[in-house]
Amino acid sequence: MSHLGARIMAEINGGRLVAKVLKQEGVECIFALSGGHIDSIFQGCLDEKIGIIDTRHEQAAVFMAEGWARVIGKPGVAVVTAGATKTELSSEAMGE
Repeated sequence: MSHLGARIMAEINGGRLVAKVLKQEGVECIFALSGGHIDSIFQGCLDEKIGIIDTRHEQAAVFMAEGWARVIGKPGVAVVTAGATKTELSSEAMGE
């Protein structure tokens, strides 16, 4: 890898890439449960001017994202941290 390529890679992290893709897909805000694992996504969203609505529970983030998508007609995105959260989300996303 060239010096320039290494420098560019050092400036772009996974969170920033996630935010860029969200922006390209028309996402205006994310609904989130904050945690250390997703700090880079939060920073990327701030850089891309994507709003962040922090919730107190994973299920709230999912329900808010779904409501947003249904009412506004744009993508609704829930972002949560690692751990047991994934189990919480899977049942909500499946409508159970």
